[in-house]
Amino acid sequence: MFKKLKFGKTTFVVQGVNFLSLLQTFEKEKIKIYKIARTSDTQMIVVCKYKDAEKALAILKEKCYNVLEQKNNTVSAFLRNFAMRTGLIVGLGAGLLLNIIASFFVWNITLYGDGLDSEILSALKTNGVGVGTLKGSLSEDEIEQILYENVEKLSLVDATFYGCNLVINYTAVTSGMEEDTGQTNIVAKTDGIISSITVLEGTALVKINDYVQKGQVLIAGYTEEDGEITECQAKGQVYAYTFKSATVEFPLEKVILTRTGNFVTNTKVTFLGSTVFDSTQEHNFSKFESESQEEYLTPSSALPLKIIYERIYELEEIVLTQDFEANQSDLELEARLLALAQVEADDNIIEEKAEINFVSNVYFVSYYIKIREKIS
Repeated sequence: MFKKLKFGKTTFVVQGVNFLSLLQTFEKEKIKIYKIARTSDTQMIVVCKYKDAEKALAILKEKCYNVLEQKNNTVSAFLRNFAMRTGLIVGLGAGLLLNIIASFFVWNITLYGDGLDSEILSALKTNGVGVGTLKGSLSEDEIEQILYENVEKLSLVDATFYGCNLVINYTAVTSGMEEDTGQTNIVAKTDGIISSITVLEGTALVKINDYVQKGQVLIAGYTEEDGEITECQAKGQVYAYTFKSATVEFPLEKVILTRTGNFVTNTKVTFLGSTVFDSTQEHNFSKFESESQEEYLTPSSALPLKIIYERIYELEEIVLTQDFEANQSDLELEARLLALAQVEADDNIIEEKAEINFVSNVYFVSYYIKIREKIS
């Protein structure tokens, strides 16, 4: 029986101490070392013959060294890499050919409009326009005419080819204004404290300094004279002091998630939504977040062959202690900006104030803006 021939090299990343003794043991056991590189006080890279790898690993385990990584650079590995590279070249060639062929077809339909997407897609499908349709079979004008004839509520439409994408911009027919309901009363549009009231026609049911709620009748659609009530259309203006407010929470301690530095990377290749290649690494992260990036195989994107890169980061919980006094001014400013976002440009601001409350280890910073506005 012939022994299995072993060629190539093996690289170990080793963690431990007293590396001089380890190298002396390797020399004593006639293990040929090609390279030694010390990366830190407790870490070293050792490169030996592949045929000595088992013996070297046994010595490392016997001496309680931690092997962080073992990489074999052998003839079989070389052949595998060569085969993979050859396959990649063949795949790229095939992809280029498919790219040229695919450029003559529609691979995506994008709609820009409101409310008629399903009707438009249905009309296109009924008339033979969809993913995989030959671009030369229909012109942009013909597609627009199909939609005008088959989508009843369509007002304007524009169809344009961008590469292999069919982009359709459309506008739906707008309904007319609702007819006047004939409401005779004037009601409050919001809560507030009445600051002034002017009645041109009708009867005021509130007075200055009254607190009113949204929907409450301010001026009733009737007049009364000598005990006789006559219905009319209420007319007048009512102004009130209203309040816009916002609150920001600030816990003295909060738990945040931060990256530990550990991550895994996954790669996926898709064609028309189907996965053709998937390299997924398992992880045991209990908490994690991911970032992904995708791009077309070719810049023109005529062939919808996408490469998706995903990196998954391990997260850990950290309790963060916060200083309220150091952040108070910023919190008040944040609450004020949130409150001001509710104020119209022409509103008359009467008063502003901040209020701070502390409940269950959490500060609540509230900001109030008093304005005078028309509520009728």
